[in-house]
Amino acid sequence: MSRPLGSRPVRYPRDAASELLDRLTVKRQKLFASWQGDEESLRSMREDYERVRPLPQQQDLAELLDVAFLASIAQEEGRVVTFTLLYCDPLLAIESQWPMIRFASDLPLTVEEIRKLSPATDPSTVDIGVFRQDGPLFLWGIAYLRRAVPGFPGVRQYPPGLSITSRQPGVLVVREGMRDVLVFSGGHVTIPDEHGGVVSSRLRQLLAKAFDSPPSFPDRYASAAGIIDMACVALEGGQGATVLVVPSGMTPKGLDPSRCAVHDASRQILASALSDPERIELVRSIARMAFVDGALVLDESGILLGAGTMIRTEQTDDFEVIIVSPASPANNHKRIRLTEFSAGSRHRSALVFCYLNPGALALVVSHDGVMSVITRPLEENGVVVLRPFLRGSDLSIEAA
Repeated sequence: MSRPLGSRPVRYPRDAASELLDRLTVKRQKLFASWQGDEESLRSMREDYERVRPLPQQQDLAELLDVAFLASIAQEEGRVVTFTLLYCDPLLAIESQWPMIRFASDLPLTVEEIRKLSPATDPSTVDIGVFRQDGPLFLWGIAYLRRAVPGFPGVRQYPPGLSITSRQPGVLVVREGMRDVLVFSGGHVTIPDEHGGVVSSRLRQLLAKAFDSPPSFPDRYASAAGIIDMACVALEGGQGATVLVVPSGMTPKGLDPSRCAVHDASRQILASALSDPERIELVRSIARMAFVDGALVLDESGILLGAGTMIRTEQTDDFEVIIVSPASPANNHKRIRLTEFSAGSRHRSALVFCYLNPGALALVVSHDGVMSVITRPLEENGVVVLRPFLRGSDLSIEAA
């Protein structure tokens, strides 16, 4: 059992640098202590590990967090600046034969340089390399990290070491390899314990905690990571969007006919792309259909049903809304009535839709950069809202 995740207020992300580095160092020392072998081999293994997964000094980590935070609230030609900074030795990247562009001359680590580079990157797959050797921290290039491991369908490759991702203004997610190790949002920092996770928790585990019931509902969503990627296109673009996911075979209630109903010949395009990690750009392009006024509707396997779909909200019955913070799903439930829910019409419509369709899922992104995951579990009379649902890198959701 892991202890509940919590968060505490900090003025800036850099204020958590010391605590984060202490935790990462202790974790690493425990790992080294568990290794077995002669002294020389252990020393060699440790040197190799620390070269592949270097930890910055405290002052460097504080600077990385500081610059990343300021870059996250900047804009590039009116667009939100999104990026991932990867702390890695460029020589390691060259030796590892990563697909990358190594700059002939290193660039300084500044908000301005990150802002200029951000349009050429994708925080899910394209990282900006940063490192420090003899002088100050510098930006050394752009790494195009593959999403699929050759010969292992569905297995994703992650960069080693520490990375800092921003997809929303003022929100940072720090990862070490595949694990979230710090989330900063709204003046609060969350550092999971060694058993916990925030964004990278598998969706079914997160929902199971929120529902306090068996995870049968989220187990059906083998494509959930890709579907949430779609909603995050709206987050990154500063757009509002609603994506509705219905169980296969369900005839959903409360929907008007789609303005852009999808012909049978095209319904498989998204499902095919979701099952192929190399086609992430197609998934992200299809996600823009959610920008059409109304909701994008698909089934749990990714079959496209329609776009520009309006939700009928003449449902007048009041019902319970259970709001859960993903940072602390076990101990942070807020129970209100629909009439007390303060979010906008986009969220209220999705709440009504999920109430009318138990087992369906709604992903809602508001214009102010807040994402919610909404559902009515089959065992519940009320609707559960995970809000705000912070998005870091991949959710690592496995098929059921």
